[in-house]
Amino acid sequence: NVNNISTSISDLLTEKLVVYPNPFTTKTTIHLLDNSIVNTISLYDPQGRKVKDFTHRVESDKVEVEKGNLQNGIYLLIIETNNYVSKSKLIIK
Repeated sequence: NVNNISTSISDLLTEKLVVYPNPFTTKTTIHLLDNSIVNTISLYDPQGRKVKDFTHRVESDKVEVEKGNLQNGIYLLIIETNNYVSKSKLIIK
């Protein structure tokens, strides 16, 4: 069925997961909207270097990501689940 095809990353994010708040200052929440299980969550800086790796399996539908010692700026957030890989911009203020 052609009507069910996601046409952009924002469609996938809307259907599969939500990251809020974004931008954030101390922590943000990843809320999975389907029955996927998170395998890894990684943050990359604008130069493509991995700066943080949250490698764990999460049984709940919400994952909190803490700023920790990360600098303010724009990061690439990659979330790998058992069903898909999501890539989105994450902003730390």
